Amino acid sequence: MKKLIVAIKNNIMRSAYCEIFEAAGFKVFQTNNGRDVLHLVEKEKPDIVLADIDTEEISGYDILKSIKNIPVIIFSSTERKDEKEKAIELNAKDFISMDRVTPNEVVSRVRIAMGEQKSYKLSLKEDLLGAKDLLKDFGYFQLSCRHCSTDLVLNLIKDLSVGENYYKASFFCPKCFKK
Repeated sequence: MKKLIVAIKNNIMRSAYCEIFEAAGFKVFQTNNGRDVLHLVEKEKPDIVLADIDTEEISGYDILKSIKNIPVIIFSSTERKDEKEKAIELNAKDFISMDRVTPNEVVSRVRIAMGEQKSYKLSLKEDLLGAKDLLKDFGYFQLSCRHCSTDLVLNLIKDLSVGENYYKASFFCPKCFKK
């Protein structure tokens, strides 16, 4: 069972996320205090930490500075560009803005950060068996972007919430799409 520390300042939100992660099979340790996160990391040896920027006593940024051998995902109630940039500079594994994702997406992103839920990006070519039919089933009528003519890429994300051999699929243009 994978161990996760959830450090979210808001008690209601923290409890809700803990329930979601427990239902997804994680052993969850929770706190609203950054200092407690550091103690839990030493004591419980978690696989990953989900830390709010605004935890009490020690901020999520200070948690990032202190923890070097365990992936840390920064969680924020809003996404401000400067917050995200600072978290990435401090080697956050991911930055999750609560107002932009669903709880299930948070679980998926934690799994991806842990290497459990893999994603694949596959280039499509004319001669790839069934590529044209697959594109048509997704509502596309050509293998290239309608805006810039760059070849589309098939994005597959393993969906562990459904089962081991299930994937979510989407197409995107690597030139037009910016994360």
